[in-house]
Formats: sequence, C-alpha cells, structure tokens
Amino acid sequence: MEQRTEILLVGETAQSCLQLMQWLKSRRCRCHFASSCKDACRLISDMRFDFVLSHFELPDRSAFPLLQKLIGSTTSLFFSTRIENGCLWLPTLAKGRR
Repeated sequence: MEQRTEILLVGETAQSCLQLMQWLKSRRCRCHFASSCKDACRLISDMRFDFVLSHFELPDRSAFPLLQKLIGSTTSLFFSTRIENGCLWLPTLAKGRR
C-alpha cells in the first residue's frame, strides 16, 4: 500500500484554494486544514505532517509558533506572504531543520 503525503494548509482561505487542493489530491496527498495558529498547533500535536503550508499572518497571531513546534520533526514548513498580485512562498524548515 502506497503511503500518502500528509499536508496541513493553514489560513482563513486554505479550504477555498480549489485548484491547489485538486493538484495535491491528484498527487495522492491528503490535505488537512486549520484556520488559525491555535488550530494548527493542536493538529500538529495530534498528527505527523510531511508539509505545512501557512500564511505568515493568521487571524489569531503570526504563524511563528508553528516553526517552534516543528523544529526537530520530519516536517517541511513553508510560510507565504502577500506581494503585489500574489504571494511569495518562503521555505522555513526542511524536514525539521532550518
């Protein structure tokens, strides 16, 4: 049985990114969602994720606590920040390492 890639998408608009979700699903990824830093930290405590993709500015605070929770794990973390007409994805952790 092939193992799926577990991905956590964090931010208010994470579930409305249909094109991204379809692309990930076609690559056998299983997506999980959190709208706030608090929700994301709870999910990270309960599950292992291969990737966490998060807006840096979240409704309840910045996403910096995600970085602290994932250092030393096997998770790769990317933060996004808005620029002009889109966003820039910043690789923050690669398999738990800066």
